[in-house]
Amino acid sequence: MNEAHDRPKGSVANDQPTKTLYARMRQHRETAALAATALAMDDADLGQARDGLLALGLLHPVTDTAVDPAAAFSRILSGGRSGLRSLTEQLHNLQASIDSLVADYLPLSHGAAESKHVELIGDRDRINQTIDELGEITRHDMMAMQPPPTLSMASLTQGLERYSALRARDIRIRNLYSQQSASDKGWRWAANAQTEMGVEIRLATLIPTRLIIFDRQNAIMQIDPRDYEFGAVLLRGGALVASLAAIFDYCWILASDLEDVPQSMASAHPSEQQQAIVRMLSSGLKDEAIARSLGTSTRTVTRLVSEIMSTLDARSRFQAGVRAAKLGWLD
Repeated sequence: MNEAHDRPKGSVANDQPTKTLYARMRQHRETAALAATALAMDDADLGQARDGLLALGLLHPVTDTAVDPAAAFSRILSGGRSGLRSLTEQLHNLQASIDSLVADYLPLSHGAAESKHVELIGDRDRINQTIDELGEITRHDMMAMQPPPTLSMASLTQGLERYSALRARDIRIRNLYSQQSASDKGWRWAANAQTEMGVEIRLATLIPTRLIIFDRQNAIMQIDPRDYEFGAVLLRGGALVASLAAIFDYCWILASDLEDVPQSMASAHPSEQQQAIVRMLSSGLKDEAIARSLGTSTRTVTRLVSEIMSTLDARSRFQAGVRAAKLGWLD
């Protein structure tokens, strides 16, 4: 009698065909269907293997691809905290799943995808799956660069759900956005929600691409900053991820705090005359000297300086100079 058919309800998938299928999926980055075809697995065995992998959280139900064992392990532990069934049955199934993951599936991941330091991901669902998995195994911090917003409210809400789950595990999150983002009402709402849950946000003059770094060990970077559908690059470990983290740290230091970029000035673009005045103010020149340089009256310069301070929401000329510098007006 087939052992897989006689498996009692609630037991874990530790039969050899299931493990062989999972190993093939991890090694070749294939869907369950493609891996089953390569292994000449019939539909009945494929169905049983799928059910077993889904029970362990090792198969993504949308992309039909393998889930990282460490991410599945983390999800099982999180799910074990909820009271879905009686405590005795819950603990029994939790222990069985953990034993199977550790003994049967975690070793299969070594030498497969983890050995690849660079991997291309060309599908939006796979990108989101990878981000979720890396978030599951993150233990310390996550930092991200985000270009100007092109995301829907549904995507913004999905991001908030991710951040909430990470913050619940006391993961530090730093998000670096473009200053143009601050003029978008949907983004402003999401940013305020992030700060309320403890996410740190800063704004920079320019964000070159979308980049997320997890624990300074793994990173996922959008290939084309203008097109999310074009795909992403997954980087695991190595000096390249460390270098990207160092670049992020540098950009973070130079960026402005969220409260220093009011919505009213986020999309403001200074004229050449305003930039010239700000540069001369930062050099310590008085209105009279600026007027002579521009060939205009002192009264006109005083009025223009007042307008600049209003645009920058600054209470003093010094504060206006600081904000102008952070906004890139002096570049």
